[in-house]
Amino acid sequence: EMEKKINKEETGEFKFIIEKNLLILSQNEDWNKELNLVSWNDRKAKFDIRNWKNDYKRLTKGITLTSEELKTILVNADNLLRIIEELEKEK
Repeated sequence: EMEKKINKEETGEFKFIIEKNLLILSQNEDWNKELNLVSWNDRKAKFDIRNWKNDYKRLTKGITLTSEELKTILVNADNLLRIIEELEKEK
C-alpha cells in the first residue's frame, strides 16, 4: 500500500492512497497510464484511470469509476470490442 500526498494549487493538499495497482494500460518514457484502486482524501476507494509519473509524485487528470460503473463497462465488453473492430477496419 502506497500513501502519498500531493500539493494541489489553490485548494490546499489532497491525499491519495493507492490501495491496489491493477493494470498498466500504456507506458511513455517515465509516465504510465494505470488502472488502480485509489482512495482520495480518506474516502472509499474507487477504480481510477490516469497517468502517473513512475515515482507517483506527479499525476494528470483522470477518471474515477465506482464498482457499478466498471461492471457496466465489463458487462458490455463484447459490444465495445465489436465497435473497436469496426472502427479499426475503417482506418
